[in-house]
Amino acid sequence: MTRPIPTPKALGLPAELVETVFAQPAGLILITGVTGSGKTHTAYSLTDAFNLSRSGVVYTVTEGNELTFASGWSLVVERVAGADSASLGASIRQGLRLRADVILIDDIRDDEAAREALHAANTGHLVIATMHAASAADAVTSLLALAGMAQQYARRSAMESLIAVSSQALVKTEAGLTPTFDTITDRAALRALTEPDRRDPSASCPHCGHTL
Repeated sequence: MTRPIPTPKALGLPAELVETVFAQPAGLILITGVTGSGKTHTAYSLTDAFNLSRSGVVYTVTEGNELTFASGWSLVVERVAGADSASLGASIRQGLRLRADVILIDDIRDDEAAREALHAANTGHLVIATMHAASAADAVTSLLALAGMAQQYARRSAMESLIAVSSQALVKTEAGLTPTFDTITDRAALRALTEPDRRDPSASCPHCGHTL
C-alpha cells in the first residue's frame, strides 16, 4: 500500500531548509538522523515540493519506499537499487545520464554512493540525500570517510557542494513525538564542517555559533 508524501508544512520543516531547494539549482542537501527519526519523509517532502512547483526531471534512487509522488509539474523517474540497477551508485549514474534536475538518494551508506552523490552535486544537479548519523558533523565525517575523501581535494569537493545539512530527531512531548531540526545553511558553517578540526565536540562555528 502506498501513502501520499506529507508537505513540508505538515512535517514542520524549517523554512530555510525548504527555501534552499528553490534557491539553489545545484548542490548537496544532506538530511541526517538516527533510525526512525523521519529523515526519509523529510527528503521526500522536499523533493515533492520541487515536483509540485517546478518543471524539470526528478530522479529518485532508493531501496524501496511506500511513499507516492503527487502529479506535479516535473517528470518523476523512480528507481530501486538492486532491482533496476546493480547498485546505489550505478542508479545515481543513471540519473546523471537522464540530466535530472533533482536527485533523491535514500540513503548513502557505501563508498560508491558517497562518491557519486558528491559528483552529481558538483556537476549541476540538486542532490537531496539521507544519511544515518546522530549529528550534522557525524554525517559529514561519515560522508568523507565513505568517499575516501581525507585529502585536501576531496574536502574541497564536499566544501563546494554542501548547501545544507539538517539533523533531525523525534522528541517526546505531551502531544506525542515531535520532530526537532538542527539545520545549517550558512556557507561558512558548512565549510567548517568539512575541516579536520570539526571533530572537536566543543567547537562551534565562529560565524554563526552552530555547534559542530
